[in-house]
Amino acid sequence: CSDCPVIKAMETGRPQMIEKSTPDGRYWFIRGYPFRDKNGDIVGGIEVTLEITEAKRTEKTLEERTKKLNDILEKAADGICVCHNIPEEPNMKFTLWNPRMTEITGYTIDEVNRLGWYQMMYSDPEVQKRATERMAKMREGDDIHAEEWVITAKSGENKTLSISTSIVRKEDGKVHVLAVMQDITDRKQAEEAIRENERRYSALVQESPDAIISLDKTGKLLSVNTTAERISGFSAKEVVGIHFAKIGVLAKRSIPKALKEFALVVTGIERPPFELTIMNKDKSYFFMEANPRLIKQQGEKAWIQVTLRDITERKLAEGEKKKLEAQLQQIQKMESMGTLAGGIAHDFNNILGIIVGNTELAMDDVPEWNPARHNLEEIRTASIRARDVVKQILAFSRQTPQEMKPVRIIPIIKESLKLLRSSTPTTIE
Repeated sequence: CSDCPVIKAMETGRPQMIEKSTPDGRYWFIRGYPFRDKNGDIVGGIEVTLEITEAKRTEKTLEERTKKLNDILEKAADGICVCHNIPEEPNMKFTLWNPRMTEITGYTIDEVNRLGWYQMMYSDPEVQKRATERMAKMREGDDIHAEEWVITAKSGENKTLSISTSIVRKEDGKVHVLAVMQDITDRKQAEEAIRENERRYSALVQESPDAIISLDKTGKLLSVNTTAERISGFSAKEVVGIHFAKIGVLAKRSIPKALKEFALVVTGIERPPFELTIMNKDKSYFFMEANPRLIKQQGEKAWIQVTLRDITERKLAEGEKKKLEAQLQQIQKMESMGTLAGGIAHDFNNILGIIVGNTELAMDDVPEWNPARHNLEEIRTASIRARDVVKQILAFSRQTPQEMKPVRIIPIIKESLKLLRSSTPTTIE
């Protein structure tokens, strides 16, 4: 054959070698050597054939695995690198540096090997020192597991990385370290934003003029703000973990209402504000308007927040208003009665005038010795007394400006006694 190594060896005078496959899928390594006589002339050739089928299959498998590994490294979402310590500056050399490492740091493998990981990534000398000490521990087998380190990228931006490492091999006393780096800058910023919002929310809750409490779905208190502590007289340590109905803050008449509303809110039903009566540690009562809400946050268990607004002054003002309205109604009623009494008194006074006039005419016709004369005198006296009572009613009901003036008190007392006599027991003098 034209590519026969023996023939080529005989033609060239040098050993020849080829790899060859056969239709059955086997691979062969063939060597050809020139054969010389005593004078050094080529008189023939020698062929050595070695089957390398398994070796070729292993090589192919290794190539495929290497290609897959390279694809993984190229497309990995995290930065992957391999490094080892060197005695001279920059004190660390990288032998593997995937594209994601360049995206994260901004440096290529050549740049970072020339400028140095410690020198470029850690601008603070103290952090740089701590990083070199950490690397020394890693070489002794103390691997990193998702430790957070802040680096300075080529752009000057600070980035937070989650770094995990493991030793991959040791050669000639050199320890090679595989590092996986995940850029968690956005996540850390989001976490900080959440913490900041939580701090602000906590400050608003604590500084709120309303009492704010939170409960778990079983009714046990999770937290209370300072206003709730002040109104109830109980500190957070005294009530957290206790069912709200067992603390002794709710008035007995409010407990059934609170339990009913709580049961509805837990199921997710929105409820309007409702009134409760609170009794603090000193047994003082407060009227509160409760506004409960079911809070659901992603990744957290649901809980209930109750805002309690002190409406004691408003309730007292409403009570005073009702009292004043009742007094006004009574005054208006008395005015109406006075007007009615005045009208009746005028008519009654006219009737009494007729009785007195006719009685006096009858007395003129009846002699004094007649017994009927005495009866007529009694009628006249009683009628005059009734007329005086009517005059007093008219004076009482008359709506005229009042003025201060001196009066004789004895006649007033006598008239008052006449009025009282009909309503007092006869045993009183």
